[in-house]
Amino acid sequence: MEYLTKKCVEDMPEISNNSDTVSETIPEFKYIDTTDGLKLMMGDTALYLSVLRTFATEYQDRTNQLRQLLHDDRESAKRITHTMKGLSANIGAKALHDVAATLDATLNDSLLPIFEIELMNVIDEIKNSALFDEQQAPQQKKAMISKEKRDELFKDLVNAIKKRRPPLIQPVIASLEFYELSSSDTEMIETIKPFIKKYKFKQALETIDEVFS
Repeated sequence: MEYLTKKCVEDMPEISNNSDTVSETIPEFKYIDTTDGLKLMMGDTALYLSVLRTFATEYQDRTNQLRQLLHDDRESAKRITHTMKGLSANIGAKALHDVAATLDATLNDSLLPIFEIELMNVIDEIKNSALFDEQQAPQQKKAMISKEKRDELFKDLVNAIKKRRPPLIQPVIASLEFYELSSSDTEMIETIKPFIKKYKFKQALETIDEVFS
């Protein structure tokens, strides 16, 4: 399957190195090194705050997903731990990153309790801060995505749908929605969501094929 058509290339947002002027300031956190996180976002405060909001909104249920997948589908569990390792490093959540990296390397479910503690420390801290507003969060600027990362996530999405198990599919969709996608990609994801919810996996795959054919 070809995952990047000419239309999608034309729709991909342009990446700009210019930071937006924002009135928001970054709160002081106990569990997040905002200096490191902002540096990884190239000093873009608006982007960094948006990533923090998205992380707190989209990733709070990862422990329950991992608990199931470590017993049922270790390959899918590995994808989630790898994603969590990268995202926690990107936002500057060092303690969470350390345990996520160890979990990614070992897939040892005995690490899940400490992983859950560190994850909720970070999420609760973000949600309890002045920057978090659940109604504003979806409107915030999202992180840009490279072609390679986009292709990787869509391949993961197709593989997850083929396994016909929504608990495997939802984390991939959440990972995709973490990024600024093209209009075609966004429309496709919104189209397949009802199919996934109703267990119409064949229709979901056919929709993806139509977009990327």
